[in-house]
Amino acid sequence: GWTLGGSLLAGAVHWQFSQHALIKSVIAMMNARQADPEREDERGFQNGVEEGAVATGGKYRIEPFIIPTAAMNAFALQDFKGRCVIGVTEGLLKRLNREQLEAVIAHEAGHIASGDCLETTTTSALFKTFDNVCDITLRLMMSSGRAGVAGHSLRSSRSSRSGEGEGRLMLFFLLLFLLASILRLIGFLGSMFISRQREYRADAIAAKLTRNPMALAEALYIIDGRWKGAGMPGENMEAIFISNPRKNSLEQRTNFLADIFTTHPPIHERINILLNMAHATPGDLEAAAR
Repeated sequence: GWTLGGSLLAGAVHWQFSQHALIKSVIAMMNARQADPEREDERGFQNGVEEGAVATGGKYRIEPFIIPTAAMNAFALQDFKGRCVIGVTEGLLKRLNREQLEAVIAHEAGHIASGDCLETTTTSALFKTFDNVCDITLRLMMSSGRAGVAGHSLRSSRSSRSGEGEGRLMLFFLLLFLLASILRLIGFLGSMFISRQREYRADAIAAKLTRNPMALAEALYIIDGRWKGAGMPGENMEAIFISNPRKNSLEQRTNFLADIFTTHPPIHERINILLNMAHATPGDLEAAAR
C-alpha cells in the first residue's frame, strides 16, 4: 500500500513539474532573475544567448537568466514544453571576457541541442523538491514534539482523544518524512547516474559552434580556480551546472565509481581535450588566462 502510494505521489509530483512548474521552480530555488537589457554586461550576455540559439538551428527560444552571486558558474534548463534557459552567475559575467563568455554560452546551448538538458533539469528539480519536503517535515516533527512537551502538564485535565490525536499527527509526519527520504534517495541516485559523457559532448559542441576551443579551456580554467558556488541556493543541483559548485574529490578521478557517482568529469581532462583541439599547451592556457 505504501509502495503504491509513494509511486503515485512521485508520479504526481513528476507530472506537475514536467508540465507546469519545472523551470519556474528551479529558478526560484536558485533566486535567479532574468537578464536586464538596461545593463551593458547583461545586454551583451542576452545577445550572446540569442546568437547561441541561432547557432543551434533556431529550434529553441532560450531565455537569459542571472544568479546574483559572486560565484563562478553557468547552467542550462529545459522543460517538456520546450522552454529553455541559459543562466550565469554575476561573478562569471564580470570575470570572463567576451570570447570566454560566448564559449560558456555555447557549452550550455550544446546541452539543450543534444537533448540531455531536459533529463538533468527534471532529475535535479525532483531531488531538490524531495529534499525540501524532508526538511519541512523534520521541522514540523520537532515543533510538534516541543508543543507536546510544553503541554504535558495540562494533559491530565484533557480528554485522552487529544493525546491520541497528537500521536496520530506525529505518526503521519514520521511516515511522510520516511517516504520523502526514500524518494530523495531515489532522486539522488538518479542524478548520480547522469552520464559524465554529456559534459564532454557539450564541450565539443561549443568548440564547433565558436570555432574557438581555447576560449572554453580558458573559461573552465578560470572557473576551476575560483569559488564555484558552494553554499549558494541550488548547489545540490550540480548536474545542471557547467562545473560542480561543491568540491568532490571523487570527481577528480577516472575510475568506475567516479563514473557512476559523479555528474562531471575531471575538469583538467576537459581542459586537456580542448587544448588538443586548439593545438595549445598548458603554458599557453596559463598565459591566456592571465
